[in-house]
Amino acid sequence: MGHDVPTADNNSRGGRAGRVLGVLRAHIPVLARTPPCPLAVGTRQDITALCASSPDLPNLDAAMIDAALSIHTRSLAYLTALAAGGPRYTIFGDERGVVEPCQVNYARVSVERRQRIRFRKKQKGAGKSAKASASSPASSPAPVPEASVVGTPRSARSRHGVVG
Repeated sequence: MGHDVPTADNNSRGGRAGRVLGVLRAHIPVLARTPPCPLAVGTRQDITALCASSPDLPNLDAAMIDAALSIHTRSLAYLTALAAGGPRYTIFGDERGVVEPCQVNYARVSVERRQRIRFRKKQKGAGKSAKASASSPASSPAPVPEASVVGTPRSARSRHGVVG
């Protein structure tokens, strides 16, 4: 196999999952696309089967694949791609299914929530530096946040596009 299969002895679970995602991206081009594309439902099962049949990939358990895919599908770039809608893709790059409207809505709400959080963090950081240099007249006003989207019902969150 030639790959360091993450074990319980290797750092944190998130660190192991990140390394597994790196290995998967090296062997499954659809996971390495920039910007990412929405993954087809059933991607975890496809990856599990591929890992079991390929001598180039470590034989990973479903939990480790889930953790790696979770990092991928919760990224801002992936959620932005999901929010755009359109087709979903298999690990081989073939179209299979489309992003449902409730999944598009969930992704849009998630992206906008993250943008608001980033804006608030920037604003707090700017507020701290503004207090430190209050005597400086060169301070610029804080940017205005984008309009928010009405929240998604809880039932739609369970169908938000996480592959499984």
